[in-house]
Amino acid sequence: MLPRRVHKIPFVMFAVLMAGCSTSPVDLAVETNIPAPVLAPLPLTVGVHYGDDFLQWVFEDEAGEDWVWRVDTRQAHLTLYRSLLQSMFDRVVELPAPFAEQADVTAVLVPQPVTLQLALPELSPVGAFEAWVRYRIRLLDPVGEVLDEWEVAGYGQQGSAEFGGGRKTGIAEAIDRAHRDLGARLIFGFAERDEVRNWLCGALAPAAAESLRDSGSALRCDPVAAVTPGAASAETGEVDEDAVTTTD
Repeated sequence: MLPRRVHKIPFVMFAVLMAGCSTSPVDLAVETNIPAPVLAPLPLTVGVHYGDDFLQWVFEDEAGEDWVWRVDTRQAHLTLYRSLLQSMFDRVVELPAPFAEQADVTAVLVPQPVTLQLALPELSPVGAFEAWVRYRIRLLDPVGEVLDEWEVAGYGQQGSAEFGGGRKTGIAEAIDRAHRDLGARLIFGFAERDEVRNWLCGALAPAAAESLRDSGSALRCDPVAAVTPGAASAETGEVDEDAVTTTD
């Protein structure tokens, strides 16, 4: 059983959520079933640190004296990130701290939930259950120095017209779809970031980077200058520029 930390959601959002709800507490534990992405994992070992803000993430709002809505996404986003990272890298090590003193990793990823927003069909502009999720991602070197930091968001919608379940099920389905959308954005946008690409190109062996390029990967490393053996002058030790080649 994961511990729980309560995070307040703005009242305006819950004015939407609670329209038509009963006066009794409404608890919603969200789960997710993320299909394993079909992609070639990067030949790297990375660490991941799930901090308290991640493991204890529960949304709660007491906007009235007689009712409260609680949304527990702890298991859902843990399942999400475990599935994503295991598909993105050859090996993933879960770390107790945001640095790796003992583990042999090339970098450490630290995901942190930022916001969750929800809407019910009667007050949604599109007449559906809707969910928006946003996470902050930090990429650290093994000693904990920040290499890059950014936010990634996901959107999910469960149309009420074709949906026969209740409100809790509709909201849960919308959150699940938002997590899936976020996962796709994280995977396909990961190597597009300059600092992430610089780290990847530095961590990967040249042969591995070339293999990824040939396989159609979005990762593109800048050419690296290589000196042809014997290109240096025997008299001066200076390199003949005509003998310098580059590898893509």
